[in-house]
Amino acid sequence: PFFYTFIATVNTFLQSIYINRLVSKFDLFGKQNFLSALVYILLSSLIPDWNYLSEHQLLNWLLIATLFNIFNLYQTQDVNKYIFNAGLILGLVFLFSTSAVVFVVLFLSALNILRPFRLKEWVLFGIGFTLLFYFYVAYLFLTDKLNNISGTFSIGFYFDSEYSALTVFLVGMGFVILALIWGLFYLNIFMGRMVIKSKKYWSIIII
Repeated sequence: PFFYTFIATVNTFLQSIYINRLVSKFDLFGKQNFLSALVYILLSSLIPDWNYLSEHQLLNWLLIATLFNIFNLYQTQDVNKYIFNAGLILGLVFLFSTSAVVFVVLFLSALNILRPFRLKEWVLFGIGFTLLFYFYVAYLFLTDKLNNISGTFSIGFYFDSEYSALTVFLVGMGFVILALIWGLFYLNIFMGRMVIKSKKYWSIIII
């Protein structure tokens, strides 16, 4: 138990440093700080699946890498590379967790914010996203398991019927909502002094 807990703790710490590096690289704050890393560790401590070595914690690496590709869409010469890479990464995450389809909506929203509409770029993202799925379906076909594909993916939301700490959950969500409103109010004041690039990045983060 100590070994897996230690690995999970180190994993969360490294992910927070990676996120903080992205924040510094793309100048999301006016000065260098470790605020984003601290916030990530704090929020991770509130999510049970991120407190131990799990599928969700490992997939976070790929989702953070998706953010890296999103931020590189602005004023980049080789934008096709980042679009395809983001599609490929999200396709891989989708094969493990179908809830990652939400990040597809995020990426397409970011593409709309950071880039003028080009059908070629949207098609390129679609190719990257479906590429691994295509190979997976081909594997099922060759192994005569294509009939099982309907039960492979399950998209939806649910609440645990055995959840016994509803009051604690509601109080915690109340604090999160208050913090969100407070943060948006502060950000609205702060965005008046930002350059256009930073405003677009923060719009994506809000989404």
